[in-house]
Amino acid sequence: MHEEEPPAASWWEGAALGDFHPTRTTLRPRGAVAAVASARAWDMSWFGRADGRPRLGVYAVEVDPAHRRKGYARHLLGEVLRAARDRGFSVVEVQVMADNEPALALYQSLDFEPVEQSTVFRLPAPFPDRSKP
Repeated sequence: MHEEEPPAASWWEGAALGDFHPTRTTLRPRGAVAAVASARAWDMSWFGRADGRPRLGVYAVEVDPAHRRKGYARHLLGEVLRAARDRGFSVVEVQVMADNEPALALYQSLDFEPVEQSTVFRLPAPFPDRSKP
Protein backbone atom coordinates (compact mmCIF):
# COMPACT_ATOMS: atom_id res chain seq x y z
CA MET A 1 0.00 0.00 0.00
CA HIS A 2 1.33 3.45 -0.93
CA GLU A 3 0.10 6.42 1.07
CA GLU A 4 1.13 10.00 1.73
CA GLU A 5 2.67 10.37 5.15
CA PRO A 6 0.69 11.95 7.97
CA PRO A 7 2.10 15.15 9.54
CA ALA A 8 5.69 14.99 10.74
CA ALA A 9 6.46 12.92 13.81
CA SER A 10 9.05 15.40 15.12
CA TRP A 11 10.02 19.05 14.69
CA TRP A 12 13.16 17.99 12.80
CA GLU A 13 11.22 15.85 10.35
CA GLY A 14 8.74 18.67 9.79
CA ALA A 15 11.51 21.17 9.12
CA ALA A 16 13.55 18.84 6.92
CA LEU A 17 10.87 17.01 4.94
CA GLY A 18 7.60 18.88 5.45
CA ASP A 19 7.48 20.44 1.98
CA PHE A 20 8.51 17.24 0.20
CA HIS A 21 5.38 15.16 0.95
CA PRO A 22 6.99 11.87 1.99
CA THR A 23 5.15 8.67 1.17
CA ARG A 24 5.12 5.33 2.97
CA THR A 25 4.88 1.94 1.33
CA THR A 26 3.81 -0.91 3.59
CA LEU A 27 3.69 -4.62 3.03
CA ARG A 28 1.05 -6.69 4.84
CA PRO A 29 0.34 -10.37 4.30
CA ARG A 30 -3.25 -11.07 3.27
CA GLY A 31 -5.59 -10.81 6.20
CA ALA A 32 -2.93 -9.32 8.48
CA VAL A 33 -3.44 -6.05 10.30
CA ALA A 34 0.19 -5.30 11.07
CA ALA A 35 2.75 -4.52 8.38
CA VAL A 36 5.76 -6.81 8.12
CA ALA A 37 7.79 -4.24 6.17
CA SER A 38 7.71 -0.56 5.32
CA ALA A 39 9.73 2.08 3.52
CA ARG A 40 9.47 5.82 3.22
CA ALA A 41 10.31 7.91 0.16
CA TRP A 42 10.45 11.55 -0.87
CA ASP A 43 10.79 13.52 -4.08
CA MET A 44 14.40 14.73 -4.31
CA SER A 45 13.95 16.47 -7.66
CA TRP A 46 14.12 19.87 -5.95
CA PHE A 47 17.84 19.40 -5.45
CA GLY A 48 18.46 19.98 -9.15
CA ARG A 49 21.30 17.61 -9.89
CA ALA A 50 23.22 18.49 -13.05
CA ASP A 51 21.58 15.72 -15.09
CA GLY A 52 18.06 17.08 -14.43
CA ARG A 53 16.52 13.63 -13.93
CA PRO A 54 13.68 13.32 -11.39
CA ARG A 55 14.88 11.50 -8.25
CA LEU A 56 13.14 9.60 -5.49
CA GLY A 57 14.95 9.14 -2.18
CA VAL A 58 14.11 5.96 -0.27
CA TYR A 59 14.76 5.80 3.47
CA ALA A 60 13.61 4.05 6.64
CA VAL A 61 13.42 0.64 4.96
CA GLU A 62 12.41 -1.70 7.77
CA VAL A 63 11.36 -5.33 8.05
CA ASP A 64 9.96 -6.66 11.31
CA PRO A 65 12.74 -8.77 12.89
CA ALA A 66 10.44 -11.81 13.09
CA HIS A 67 9.99 -11.67 9.30
CA ARG A 68 13.53 -11.04 8.06
CA ARG A 69 15.26 -13.30 5.54
CA LYS A 70 11.92 -14.21 3.91
CA GLY A 71 12.09 -11.95 0.84
CA TYR A 72 9.84 -9.20 2.20
CA ALA A 73 12.43 -6.43 1.73
CA ARG A 74 12.97 -7.45 -1.91
CA HIS A 75 9.21 -7.47 -2.56
CA LEU A 76 8.75 -4.15 -0.75
CA LEU A 77 11.50 -2.46 -2.73
CA GLY A 78 10.07 -3.90 -5.93
CA GLU A 79 6.80 -2.15 -5.11
CA VAL A 80 8.63 1.10 -4.31
CA LEU A 81 10.51 0.90 -7.63
CA ARG A 82 7.30 0.15 -9.56
CA ALA A 83 5.54 3.12 -7.96
CA ALA A 84 8.57 5.34 -8.67
CA ARG A 85 8.48 4.38 -12.35
CA ASP A 86 4.71 4.96 -12.50
CA ARG A 87 5.21 8.44 -10.98
CA GLY A 88 7.88 9.38 -13.54
CA PHE A 89 11.05 9.08 -11.48
CA SER A 90 14.10 7.98 -13.45
CA VAL A 91 16.55 7.70 -10.52
CA VAL A 92 15.99 6.09 -7.12
CA GLU A 93 18.53 6.66 -4.37
CA VAL A 94 19.05 4.96 -1.01
CA GLN A 95 21.56 5.44 1.77
CA VAL A 96 22.91 2.60 3.84
CA MET A 97 25.56 2.28 6.51
CA ALA A 98 28.78 0.73 5.21
CA ASP A 99 28.62 -2.10 7.77
CA ASN A 100 25.02 -3.13 6.98
CA GLU A 101 25.98 -6.11 4.87
CA PRO A 102 22.46 -7.54 4.41
CA ALA A 103 21.18 -4.19 3.09
CA LEU A 104 24.21 -3.71 0.85
CA ALA A 105 23.71 -7.17 -0.63
CA LEU A 106 19.99 -6.51 -1.17
CA TYR A 107 20.53 -3.19 -2.95
CA GLN A 108 23.31 -4.61 -5.11
CA SER A 109 21.09 -7.57 -6.06
CA LEU A 110 18.48 -5.04 -7.23
CA ASP A 111 21.11 -3.36 -9.46
CA PHE A 112 21.67 -0.30 -7.27
CA GLU A 113 25.20 1.01 -7.77
CA PRO A 114 27.30 2.76 -5.14
CA VAL A 115 27.94 6.35 -6.25
CA GLU A 116 29.55 8.01 -3.24
CA GLN A 117 30.55 7.58 0.38
CA SER A 118 30.11 10.12 3.12
CA THR A 119 30.76 10.60 6.80
CA VAL A 120 27.78 10.83 9.12
CA PHE A 121 28.08 12.54 12.49
CA ARG A 122 25.70 11.71 15.34
CA LEU A 123 25.40 12.89 18.87
CA PRO A 124 25.65 10.08 21.41
CA ALA A 125 22.02 10.69 22.41
CA PRO A 126 19.00 12.13 20.59
CA PHE A 127 18.98 15.93 20.74
CA PRO A 128 15.99 16.36 23.07
CA ASP A 129 17.57 14.02 25.66
CA ARG A 130 20.78 16.09 25.69
CA SER A 131 18.94 19.32 26.46
CA LYS A 132 17.39 18.10 29.71
CA PRO A 133 18.81 19.67 32.90
